[in-house]
Amino acid sequence: MSKQLISILALFTFLRWTSLPANAQQPLTEVLVGKTFINAVPASFWIGTDRGFFKKYGLEIKIIQFTGNTIGTQALLAGSIPFLMAGPHSSLAARAGGADLVEIATLSPAMPYLMIASKQIKSPDGLKGKILGVAGIGLTGSYIAAVIGLRNLGLDPKRDKITLIATGTETERLAALSRGRIDATVIDQAYKPTIEKDGYSILADLGARGVPWEHDVLLTTGQFLKGNFDLAEKLLKGLLEANAFILNPANKEIVKKVLVKQLGDKMGDGSVAYDQLVSLWIKPRPYANRKGLQSIIDEIKLINPAVANVKLDDFVNDAILRKLDQNGFIDSLYKK
Repeated sequence: MSKQLISILALFTFLRWTSLPANAQQPLTEVLVGKTFINAVPASFWIGTDRGFFKKYGLEIKIIQFTGNTIGTQALLAGSIPFLMAGPHSSLAARAGGADLVEIATLSPAMPYLMIASKQIKSPDGLKGKILGVAGIGLTGSYIAAVIGLRNLGLDPKRDKITLIATGTETERLAALSRGRIDATVIDQAYKPTIEKDGYSILADLGARGVPWEHDVLLTTGQFLKGNFDLAEKLLKGLLEANAFILNPANKEIVKKVLVKQLGDKMGDGSVAYDQLVSLWIKPRPYANRKGLQSIIDEIKLINPAVANVKLDDFVNDAILRKLDQNGFIDSLYKK
């Protein structure tokens, strides 16, 4: 176990399952939720906290940032955090290795990436023989998304001699594109204003094309869920109320302010991130995108053959969502 993970676990041991001071009107159960990325995906958690939706169900949410899916997954499996927001690609690989991971809701069930290229490349065919930058080769979201996206555009990396290289974060990939180190990359839609300002070619909006995908999910372990079903249900109730708040156009400006507060002024006024949330990611019924998960499995099994044995019915546990859907709870959030 890495020194970083040990330090994080020590912090968790101190923080987990605390309550508000004794003079508070109602003790709140503190719930740690890990996340392994920096984008707008946790918006429902931010809004749920800002508007008191989690507090309504007796919860105080603390989000813990991890540097990557591996460390976050280790903390979840060690029992140091009960929930984790992470990409399903690494979770499916861990599940194939015997990890007791289950997805209880999707956070972003659609492809957020634009396929962009240097100004000289005007169409997907122009990528043949070129270099495409991704975060890392193998089990990284951008790599898998790029390969799936290329195939959706009628291209094949091997056949068309498209070389994928590890280039780093999205900011680093944009810098590499500007210097001519790479010819193309996939980039989150949140960067569209920068892309348009710099004049790069947008070859495809992979989300608008309906490329099967699931970007980030809410995970727990089967063992934790079995013993803490009520706690997980309270968490999802708060999350579902936050989703309804975000999807209500009347709340647009409030949501944008929260996004800017959490992500900084690099988001501009929050309009791009907001549009991404309501058009692609936030759903009234955040069931797993099974087609997207299967698409990811089909790709990563070429890297890790054991992933082919993962059964989606074992990985996806939507029992709470189905309960809240069938008893009318979700519908009640959208009644005027």
